[in-house]
Amino acid sequence: MRARRRSGASRRTKVVLLGTVLTAAACAGLYAEKPWNNGWSSLTERWNELTIAVAAAAEPSASPNSSPSPSPAKNGSFFSSNVIQNVSNERPAAAAAQVSWVQAVQVKGAFKLEARGKVLADKLNQVEWKAAKRFALLEWMKSLQLQPADQPDADTLSYLASLLYEAAVRLNLQIGDRSLHLQLPAYVSPGFDVYAATGASELSLYNPREFGLKLQLTTDNDVPVLTVLAPEQASWKPAAVIVKQTTYAAEQADVVDRTLPDGGAAPRSDGRDGLLVEVIADGKPVSRDFYLPVPAIVGHGQSPEKQPTK
Repeated sequence: MRARRRSGASRRTKVVLLGTVLTAAACAGLYAEKPWNNGWSSLTERWNELTIAVAAAAEPSASPNSSPSPSPAKNGSFFSSNVIQNVSNERPAAAAAQVSWVQAVQVKGAFKLEARGKVLADKLNQVEWKAAKRFALLEWMKSLQLQPADQPDADTLSYLASLLYEAAVRLNLQIGDRSLHLQLPAYVSPGFDVYAATGASELSLYNPREFGLKLQLTTDNDVPVLTVLAPEQASWKPAAVIVKQTTYAAEQADVVDRTLPDGGAAPRSDGRDGLLVEVIADGKPVSRDFYLPVPAIVGHGQSPEKQPTK
């Protein structure tokens, strides 16, 4: 029994050495016959022949207790056929399904846009706030290279910037640059004021999420409607936003008005209450906007005896 085992091991060793020598010789001969880049098919054929010969030499005599060993493929070696089969089974993953977009937030304006505002709104439509990227409104506008006739004025630009800012807050994005008006404009919702002017005040924000957000800026009877879309499969929801307002009554300022008769009085300018607006998103403070109160001006006529001497 031991002698048979030794002879079998010796036989296998000789077969392996024989296969190695024959393979090296075949490759050397093939390389001498043809350039390497043109001899691939011939190399494959010679490799198959050698593989069959080595497998036949290594195959022991059949016995009732022995199991048949796998034989090489007719059109390719046992090694190459299995490699090809393994590679073909490792198919790449199917392409990701097309992204479906759903409404994340929607912000509506309160006033109609004029012609230049519509041009900018059309440009903003389909803009994407990319994942982990910063968006700056004035920088983006500069890249548009708008004609002078299409450049929006400060009020129009601030109007649209305020809508963008409100959407960003409700989306819980990070806010960078932002400026306020001295007094809250009528076209702005309290807490979402942005003063934007070309070459002056910028509005910038950052999308920290792993997915982008698309803007749809349309008009309804010339009133802007901003809808922000998010991927349907994104596990995310808008922020719960609370806006708190505190007013501060305006005082009255009395001034002498020599155009008025003695004892007469007339209002010269209306006052305006001060306002503090606090915005909280998901329980975290976002901003505190304060507008100073403006006193009401009242003119009074001066009696002759109180008039200063010349």
